Amino acid sequence: MMFSRYWQLACFSSFVTLFFASESQLQADTRDTYTVRTHKDASGEISRYLLFQPISVRPTSGYPVIMFLNGFGENGTDGLRQVSNNFGVDVYRFRQRFPFIAICPQCSPNGNWAANGQDAKRALDILEEVIQECGGDPDRVCLTGVSAGGAGVWEIAAAHPDRFAPLWPISAGSSVDLSPIAEQKIPTWCFYNAADRERIVNSARQANLRLLQGGLSPMVTEYDRAGHDAWTEAYRTTVVFEWLLKQSRSNNQRAGRYRLWSPEELLTSWQMEASDGNTGHAPGDADEQDQRAGTVRLASPPQSGDSELHAELQLEPGASREVFLLDASSKLLAHFRLELPVTGTGRIAVGAEPSKPLDPVAQRSLRSGWNDVRFVKQGPKLSLQLNGWTAAEFALPVNSATFRWTIQLASPQEVTGWRNLRTRESLTSP
Repeated sequence: MMFSRYWQLACFSSFVTLFFASESQLQADTRDTYTVRTHKDASGEISRYLLFQPISVRPTSGYPVIMFLNGFGENGTDGLRQVSNNFGVDVYRFRQRFPFIAICPQCSPNGNWAANGQDAKRALDILEEVIQECGGDPDRVCLTGVSAGGAGVWEIAAAHPDRFAPLWPISAGSSVDLSPIAEQKIPTWCFYNAADRERIVNSARQANLRLLQGGLSPMVTEYDRAGHDAWTEAYRTTVVFEWLLKQSRSNNQRAGRYRLWSPEELLTSWQMEASDGNTGHAPGDADEQDQRAGTVRLASPPQSGDSELHAELQLEPGASREVFLLDASSKLLAHFRLELPVTGTGRIAVGAEPSKPLDPVAQRSLRSGWNDVRFVKQGPKLSLQLNGWTAAEFALPVNSATFRWTIQLASPQEVTGWRNLRTRESLTSP
């Protein structure tokens, strides 16, 4: 199913959280958007959940599905409160064009989303029931949740990895074994605040690290701020919905695996080159060359065919990072300079010819703290993604059979400003 970029931006660019003056108004607006349904389990116990079905969007096959798991503060039995301050209410604004079936079960008053618990079992039964009754596509089911619900995303997906295409956990980490998620190659996009509670931040980072070690390349959005609420901004991030529409279990099985490079491996296995400020590899004025003087570059082992370089890149006001693509003879194929000015939004400079204009939304997505950056070389084409947005796409001047990814470092002793760097050769490798 294809959706135009116009539709995607029109539907999601104003994604905002609704605030309700009263419980009665919440119930009225929620009922206007959703169907309040009941589910009866094998023992005869009845529970309520909310269901949204697309109104005017008609796919050529089954509808993509999003199942949302609420945080502990929204536990209950009313069947409404689970969407009171998060993803579920936002669907209200876009009900005329929202293309997903949305399922919002509610965790019991003192329950949790543990994979072996009754709340998780009931949610999975509801998911299966809705897919069968409403024409959902079992190949394109996203599981998302916030806080305790985000932890439930990790747990339930690890216990049932054959049921989900992408995962979208927010403000949560996990200590469960995530190897089933890695084995099934399930794409994930995790959101959290860097200054949330230390336990949550460490757990979220460790969860992503375990997926990286399992050969995946999870998307990570780590906001450089305090507080627990990362979901308001996450559910406004329109490009995530573009990403969700591209995911399917069948495509996951064809995806390749990535090699994660530790800082020690980067310094010992990649080739270190001194930079004298005028290497001949990158264009720039005298000020840029002076800034480059005294720095070093790390060049990857030779790559061939199609290849990707993914990493988390740290920026702060006044700082910049550079990435080069060099051929076997160290001739420049492409050069990127990513910077965060002291005032204003992020910038990207592309030093390759011919180049195309950069996407302004992607440029603005650069922020203080860690940024998800992804370079993809496919044949003679090179593209750059910033925090999920496509920033640049252009043809390389030469389709070199062998090349090297090269990153700039401020110090030859340590890898700073880069985190979780990984590469993959051949986009269809097993």
